[in-house]
Amino acid sequence: MLQKISSKWKDDNNRNKPKTNNLGGIMSVEIVVEQQGQGGDKPFTKKPGLRQKKKPCGFCSEKNVYIDYKDPRIKKYLTEKGKIISRRQTGLCAAHQRELTVAVKRARNMALV
Repeated sequence: MLQKISSKWKDDNNRNKPKTNNLGGIMSVEIVVEQQGQGGDKPFTKKPGLRQKKKPCGFCSEKNVYIDYKDPRIKKYLTEKGKIISRRQTGLCAAHQRELTVAVKRARNMALV
C-alpha cells in the first residue's frame, strides 16, 4: 500500500503562514500521512530471477597472474581524475582488484599514471 506524505504548517489561527518565534524561525511543523486507495497504484518491486550476470574478471580470463605497474591496461580501470574504479563496475575478482590497487599506487608514485 502506498502512503502519501505531505507536510502542513501547524498554526493556531488557521492562517496560511507558519507560526514563527521572535527570531523568524519556524516553531513547529506537523507531518500528515495520508493513505491512498488500492485503485491501480502498485509499488515498484523487483521481479525475482532477473539478476544481471556478473562480469567475468578480465585478468582471470587471460590467465595473467601478476598485474604490473608498467602495464598500460591499468588505465582502463581508472577514472579521468585518476581514481580506481570499484569491483562492482569493473567486474574484477577480489584478488585481482587488490593487485590492481597496488599496481596503480606504484604507478602513481612513479608518475606513470
